[in-house]
Amino acid sequence: MGLLAFATQTYMTSKEDQRGWICSLRYLEEIGVEIPKRTRNRWKAAADGIPNLHEDPEANAQSDAEEGVPFVREIDIPENHCGPDDADDQGPVTWEREYPVNDSEEEDIFEDTVEELDDEHVLLEENGGVPPEECLPLYDGALITEPLSSLAILAFALRHSLTKVAVRDLLQLINIHLPVSCLPETFYLFSKNFDERTEEVEFHTYCSVWPIQCLVKALPPNIRKKYILISGLWFGTSKPQFSTFLKPFVDEFHNLAEDGVRFTDATTGVEHNTKVFATLCACDSVARCQLQGITQFNEHFGCSWCLHEGEVVPKGRGHVMTYPYDFPPPEQRSQRGMEDQAIRLGSGMPQDEGVKEISPLLVLPRFDIVRGFPVDYMHAVCEGVGQHLLNLWFDRTHHNEEWFIGDSLSTVDERIENISPPNDDTRLPRSPSQRAHWKASEFRSWILFYSLPVLKGVLPSAYLAHMLLLVHAIWMLLQDSVKEHEISLCEIILVKFVIQMKELYGAHNMSYNVHLLLHLADTVRNCGPLWSNSCFPFEGYNRKIKSLFHGTRYIQLRLLKTLHYCRFCVIGLNDSLPIPHQQF
Repeated sequence: MGLLAFATQTYMTSKEDQRGWICSLRYLEEIGVEIPKRTRNRWKAAADGIPNLHEDPEANAQSDAEEGVPFVREIDIPENHCGPDDADDQGPVTWEREYPVNDSEEEDIFEDTVEELDDEHVLLEENGGVPPEECLPLYDGALITEPLSSLAILAFALRHSLTKVAVRDLLQLINIHLPVSCLPETFYLFSKNFDERTEEVEFHTYCSVWPIQCLVKALPPNIRKKYILISGLWFGTSKPQFSTFLKPFVDEFHNLAEDGVRFTDATTGVEHNTKVFATLCACDSVARCQLQGITQFNEHFGCSWCLHEGEVVPKGRGHVMTYPYDFPPPEQRSQRGMEDQAIRLGSGMPQDEGVKEISPLLVLPRFDIVRGFPVDYMHAVCEGVGQHLLNLWFDRTHHNEEWFIGDSLSTVDERIENISPPNDDTRLPRSPSQRAHWKASEFRSWILFYSLPVLKGVLPSAYLAHMLLLVHAIWMLLQDSVKEHEISLCEIILVKFVIQMKELYGAHNMSYNVHLLLHLADTVRNCGPLWSNSCFPFEGYNRKIKSLFHGTRYIQLRLLKTLHYCRFCVIGLNDSLPIPHQQF
């Protein structure tokens, strides 16, 4: 006499569930154990499709919350298992398949366990491999192909954060409703539909905009930054190819240098022809090396103005390129030397003295490829040496050094809070602990105004005197008018600062920005005071450019259109004013 048996294996998440399943198996495998009446009724109800109702309501809720997959096996129950109520039971039932599942509901949808892979490879061989690549209908008369169906199912799974088990059950459920079983029955086979993608997906986490901004030096200094011109714009996920990017710019300045700009003075009626030349180019160190066609500052011969080879020294667990002070000073670069190196490259000879490509600016009219690049004190001094010294003083990685004053940060913060800057300083001073978020103007104010009074009595006297050298030299080079003897004095002061930098802070802290201090005096001799050739007005205009577009698509077109609108509005407003009030 047999018993109709249906055993259900659930995705067990607790030891109690596992214990209950083991007890059920004990009734089937041990001959002498009598099956309780409640267990037999539960098996009958499961076989008839009736929900398995436990007497305990909490057990019912837990059972309903669990996902179940049939675990079926051929079961023959001997007569000695049957109690007195078994007279009306049916005969034995044979179950055809056995699917033991050990998946956890908490698994990630894209993870495959070793046990599943073994089973999935068997099913892969039985089903004939991966579905064909042809975009045939899912079945005869279907309005969707199998690839599109798989893509829709994947989108649904991602949208609702389905587990791997849930995706498998969804595939089986869809197959039941189809005329023929068309979809893979396991997540492993389903994921095979997406394994043949050969092109990597490109994620645009950020895009960069490289504008060419022109400032007219003939205008008075107080209104120069109001009339910055955009003469070039590069938009993309990488740096521009400068030989391509600068060609229209160079060609245009060839025309401006030869033909000039003709205009009529509205007040006198006299016609003028003004020729325009690009004589200076202010930029940061990364862009300057590419514009000059030389190696970057973290390689040998990376200086834009001299042939300092650089020296690699150990720092921490690695190495760093440094530029210690050399005496006598290294040879200075020149326009002629850069041209000779370009000729060598053009003839196929290897690069020498750091020149690695021919710069398109070599043919720019009246532009010196070396002296035409001033040292930008915004990047080299404010965000360079100034920030470097702050990191040395307050960074915990230097807590064993003599110059470390991070333990006195509360004293420094208290002194900064008591500072009342004048109204022309647009930013209030902030704590050095927030230096990672400081703007260039904050570093400038720190160096020129706040550093010495705040650090007095906190920083050791030798290091404070060293900082005084930098403050004195930068202050003098930022005057409205700098005399030659003042430039020479600043040159001596900065040389002393660089020499003492190695003595006080070590050779590994002789960074490229520290080396650039040696070229500040020549920059002022050739190009004027530091403020007249800095990137401050251009960085301010970059902030305006960012505010001219919104959204994430067609940014370059939106930006170009907005710039044209602004230009036409300014020109129209200026032309509508009476001649004495027109600004241009």
